[in-house]
Amino acid sequence: MYHRVKMVPHIILLSLTLVASHGHVKRQTSLEVQYHSLIEAMPLHACFRCPWVQGSDCCRYIPYGSEDPSNEKEHFCPPGLGWNVEVCTCDWPGNIETGCDTSACIPKPVTTPDPGAPTTTTKRPKLKECPALKENECCLPDVGQWFTKLNDTHYRLNDGYPQGCPEGMLFSHISCCCEGQAIVPNPCKHWTFDRVDGNEYIDSLQQTFGQSIQASIVEGHTTSNKGVFLEEKDRVSIPYFSGAHFGKKFSLGLWVKSSSSNIGSVVVSNGNKLTKESVALVMVGNTIAGGIATELENPPNTYDMAFYNLRGDGWHFVALTYSDPELRIYVDQQLAHTSSQGGNIQSNLCQLNIGGVQSPSINVDELAICEFTWDASDVVNFRDNSIIPQLVQPIGK
Repeated sequence: MYHRVKMVPHIILLSLTLVASHGHVKRQTSLEVQYHSLIEAMPLHACFRCPWVQGSDCCRYIPYGSEDPSNEKEHFCPPGLGWNVEVCTCDWPGNIETGCDTSACIPKPVTTPDPGAPTTTTKRPKLKECPALKENECCLPDVGQWFTKLNDTHYRLNDGYPQGCPEGMLFSHISCCCEGQAIVPNPCKHWTFDRVDGNEYIDSLQQTFGQSIQASIVEGHTTSNKGVFLEEKDRVSIPYFSGAHFGKKFSLGLWVKSSSSNIGSVVVSNGNKLTKESVALVMVGNTIAGGIATELENPPNTYDMAFYNLRGDGWHFVALTYSDPELRIYVDQQLAHTSSQGGNIQSNLCQLNIGGVQSPSINVDELAICEFTWDASDVVNFRDNSIIPQLVQPIGK
């Protein structure tokens, strides 16, 4: 059987390790073993299984793993939305693959039966009092839910994980639900880390929520902007990408600061020991490796670009672009890697994490992710001018 051989620039291959894979023997360098070991060291709580499953109908959900679902307290989605387990949130019915008729979930009012007919009523869910609310909180007492507004597009339901409104909608703590079509969906998201206090970890284009876990804001890759500093297990977690379908076109760019004293750090990843990552960049000393895992790879593997020499301490620019089947990885001014992958980028229920495993520390700045493929000029424009590429629609589309 023919196997594609990847070019390995500027590195020294160490000893080989043999591992079994689908009945075949695959050779792994010790560097590749180290690469996967760093990703697998990501804390288990950095990736999560959706803590909820559908309840008695598609507009309700209950805790995952309940021993007796019939006796479990059900939670209701806001009116008009149904439970989408694929993205672990309430969503528009049209986005739910299993189908959901939300009109069937609305409790009907009690009606007076005809004389002589059996007495039957349809009861609404048992009422529950709202907790004491803060300025950015609201409550739906008829379904026993309270919400904390995190930003314009994200909220926390009761004490659960952050959740996002459907694209194009804003969360209102007045009506206590997502409403309107106020935002034109943007295929790109951009974390500059230099926004005003309180918004440093929110992207500047779509207000996508990022959660800081002990991260710090410091000077960025230029003296005029800021970046994020991460020590040991510090990280920035972006729940939006949990369950996201990256598809067959994808681009990611960022700046990262390397050091010869770096023993091993995860720059970005959406995996750990229990969840196979589909996007990853890993740094050891002044080298960086990574890539994407796609459906047609056997087995799927993000170790596409082996550890590439960054040629010295300091800030370096890295970009991944994918247009099925071609993956390109740029490092500073060089096209460092190309390979053929094939198929959709795999998805999972893990957040995208910046950092999470680093020894001793790393700095990251200007993270941008787009749902289309950057060309070479797009990469240069983002690297040199922080200009987010624009999706150009074909004439007539």
